[in-house]
Formats: sequence, C-alpha cells, structure tokens
Amino acid sequence: MVCGGSYEAIYSDLHCYGSIQDILLIPGQPFAVVVFENMDSSAAAANYLSNNVPSFSKDPVFPSFIERAPSISANTCSNLFDDSNLPQGLKLIKDAINEHEETVLAQLIMWGDPEESKALRQREVRHFGYAFDYSLQGVQKDAPLSESVPDECVPFLERLVAAGHLNRLPDQLTVTRYLPGQGIPPHVDSHESFDDDIVLLSLGSPVVMNFRHPDGRQVARVLPPRSVLILSADSRYVWSHGIASRKFDVVPRSNGSNNGITLSQRGIRISYTFRHIRKGSCRCGSALLCDSHRFGNQDNASALRLETEHVYKVYENIAEQFSDTRYKQWPMVAEFLDSLEQGSLLLDAGCGNGKYLTHHGKLIKLGFDRSQRFCDICQHRGLEVLQADTLQMPFRKDVFDACISIAVLHHLSTVERRQAAVHEILRVLRHNGRALVYVWALEQNSPGGDEKDAPSKYLNPNKAAAVDCSGPVESLESAPLPVHCNRTQFQARDMLVPWHSKSTQETHYRYYHLFQQGELRELLESVAPGCIETEYHDQGNWCAVIVKKGSAGDEASIAR
Repeated sequence: MVCGGSYEAIYSDLHCYGSIQDILLIPGQPFAVVVFENMDSSAAAANYLSNNVPSFSKDPVFPSFIERAPSISANTCSNLFDDSNLPQGLKLIKDAINEHEETVLAQLIMWGDPEESKALRQREVRHFGYAFDYSLQGVQKDAPLSESVPDECVPFLERLVAAGHLNRLPDQLTVTRYLPGQGIPPHVDSHESFDDDIVLLSLGSPVVMNFRHPDGRQVARVLPPRSVLILSADSRYVWSHGIASRKFDVVPRSNGSNNGITLSQRGIRISYTFRHIRKGSCRCGSALLCDSHRFGNQDNASALRLETEHVYKVYENIAEQFSDTRYKQWPMVAEFLDSLEQGSLLLDAGCGNGKYLTHHGKLIKLGFDRSQRFCDICQHRGLEVLQADTLQMPFRKDVFDACISIAVLHHLSTVERRQAAVHEILRVLRHNGRALVYVWALEQNSPGGDEKDAPSKYLNPNKAAAVDCSGPVESLESAPLPVHCNRTQFQARDMLVPWHSKSTQETHYRYYHLFQQGELRELLESVAPGCIETEYHDQGNWCAVIVKKGSAGDEASIAR
C-alpha cells in the first residue's frame, strides 16, 4: 500500500482485521507491505483502507494485493529481531537478578525528589561515580562524584565477573526511569570515557532497544525485566543503541518461532547502566568512530582554525558555483516563513546566497553571512545583508520577530560553539519570537518512518557507501578527519565533505558535524530548557522550531 507510518502505527490500525505476520518498510519510499496470515484478513484490511484515512497517514492510502513481499528482508519487522543479525559482542542474559533484588534496586532512588534525581525532558536520571554528560555521551574524568556505585549493586556485578561476563567491577552508574512513551535517542557511548563492556540492567516493564550500524543496518532486541544486556566489541564501539519514544512496541509474537508479530504495551521501566572509566585514551585507531580524535574535543582556538580553513575559506572560493546550485526554497522552510505575521522582522542567520530572503513580501527581511562573497551575491540581488558571524551577531537583544538558521550550526565544530550560536539566536529574538533551525542529519532517511518527512535527495542508491581517509587533507590535530564519499550514507559524525570545482578542477573540503537523532533537541534544551515548539526530520535534516520564552528583556530562561 502507498502510505507512510511506523511499524507500531500500522500494526495498531490493522491488527484488528487478522493476525499480522510481518510488516515491511522501505526507507525513502512512501509505501509499506503488510503480511497477513490469510487472504480474508488481508481483504478486510484492504477494504478498510480503501474507504478510510488511517491514523498512520495524513492522506488516503492505496492498497493493492501482491503474491509475495519484496525481498528486502533487512527492513521487515520480524527480521529486526533475528538473532543471526545481532551485532558482534551483544549478549543478553535473562533473569540476571531475582525478584527480591529487582524490588530493592527499583526502590533505591526516590524518583521525583529534586535532591535525589535530575529530570531530563525524556526521563529522570541519577548518576554515581561520575556524572554522565549527554552532550559528550561520556564523562569528565577529572570530576568524580562523592557517591560511588551503591553497595546494593555489587552482588550481582560480582556474579557477572565470576561468570566471565566482565573482567572488573564498574565504577560509573547511570540510573534512568522511563515512563510509558519515553525513550532515549540513538547514541554510542564515548570511546574516550569508557572501557569495553557496558552493562544495561532492566527493571520493570519490557522494552525494545534498537541498534543501528553506520551503514544503515538495523536490528532490535526485546529487553525483558531483570535481564542484563552487555555491549562489547562492535555492539559497543560501532553500533548506536537507543529506545524509541512510544507507548507500544511491535515484538515477535513468540520468540524463536515464525508466529507473526504483536503489540507490547510499555509500563514504567528503570534502567541501570554500568560503565568503567577508561584510564588514558582509547587506542581503537578508528578515525571514523572514535571520539578520542574527534575535533569536537578541541579547544576554541583549534576549532576556529578548523572552521576558518574548512568552512569560511572554502565558501569564499566556491560561493558563485555553490549559489548556482542553491536556488529553490525547501517547502517546510517556506511554510514557516509563510506562517509569520505580516510586517514581521525576519533575520536569516547564515543566509548564503539569500534564497530565503526573496519572495515572502509581507516580511521585513535582513540577512547576514560570514562569507563576503555570499554577501556580494545577495547585494547584487538587491537584498538587505551584511557580513557578520553567527557567534557574535551585531544586533541588540529582543529585536527580531523570527529567525531562520538553515544549514549553519553543523559547520561549528564544538558543542560549546554550537551552544553559543543558539544563545545568540535567542538573544536577538523578541519575547515569544520564533526561530527555525535546520542541521544535516547523520540519519539521512527518517528513522521513524514519518509520513510527513520529505525523503532525502542526497543519497544515491546506486552508490556504495565508502570513506576515503587518504585524501590530500593535512591534519589540524593528531588524526585526520575522514573524507566523506558524496551521495552515500554518512559513516561518522564529524567529516570533511568534498566540493569538486568544475572551473578550477580543485577539490575543497567542507567541515560538517552530522547531528544524530535527538542531538539537536539536547543542544537546544541545554541552552534554553523548554524552548522547543516542534521538531521533525525533513529531507535528510533534523529540524526544530524554538520559541524565546520569559518576559521581554529577561534572559533568565536562557542557560549560560
């Protein structure tokens, strides 16, 4: 059927018509295949879809019968849970603790008490040994906490060591409480911060954890109550892991058999994540995946040198050619601009060739860019622009009704500099002013199968993913940044993307930080908690609309 939607949404709408054996979603394609147990069930579902708009689609869907599902097994729901596809080093131990131990650990922390736990938007957390920094996916090694891993955890950890599952006791613990509908974005815990073997103990409700390889492969694992999941080798260092924010999971109806799929309702779940702090630096040697060599860990002076060489100077050299390829407004950005009231004062922060400063005549528009060549192009078009830096906007506070930052933040190479740019956007907005932020996504195809998401036009399905680290790019630090192979899936979060000049035959390398799912939210919330109005994935970008809250002239709501 031609539609959008996730496994869970499709199953929820159609399972009442019969036993669903499987669901096939094809990334980047607006259709799905639902496999029923028999023809009568399939016909009943098709009849419903022909006469109704289902909840998983904003538009009518067009069902049709096929004799067999396309042979894209990696994207079937049942194949996600196939044990033969699990990442190397992933180990699930069921009933790792008994019911009494589960009760003791579940009651160890007073949830909801600000003295006991820290509330994040998606969950409540408590740290022991070292505080986990979600912007780094790691810890500050020189800042241990006064409270170590609780004694109540030691007996079961010692059993894991005695059984050979661990070679030492962990010294860092993060305890997280998830309510139904809450999750955690896909991530890889810092190589630099933690040794091998990360232990996840699940209490309470079962949940599905999703794993994604940089090449796009996906698998899933059901985590039962009282189970332990151990991440080591590739499952620890290469594959990201996360939990989708939803209240139901689609799971195999019977483990180890081919009896179809069903929905599992989530309850309250508590997760104990144990890690061991790495002494020294990671020596895995992966320039692609290891954050020991990530440019995001550099100081501000090094970051400025990197951005000057691989952002500012590059765009100064390619401005005219780049402008010739950037002439069409993205529909969702244009929709945001059209939603603004007549006479609104709009700032385009990092306007490039000014394509969003044209049209939308009801707005008063001003743009700036660090590149003088881009400013020259805009001024030649009669647009109001000036040369400026997104980290130091030359405007007083509380001026603009709206701001757009399209494809800008991903050119800043540290968390602190990206936070500073967000702070500047909020500073110049008036009270209740709105800003739209777009950043390039590590996940070019929407992980959630959102039917509203325009598919990425960047990927070339006929081009194999590859990375060339041997290009003529001198390192600014101890290791080179990987060079991306254009039109393929991204293989790392910090990369150099080539631009081949047709006129000079030169190759220029632009720095990008690719945002993984949830990272833009974490960034925005770290600057101004509660500022996000809406967020979405669009054409290979993570996007968010934020609102400046607090009274006029009051910056108390913006974290510094």
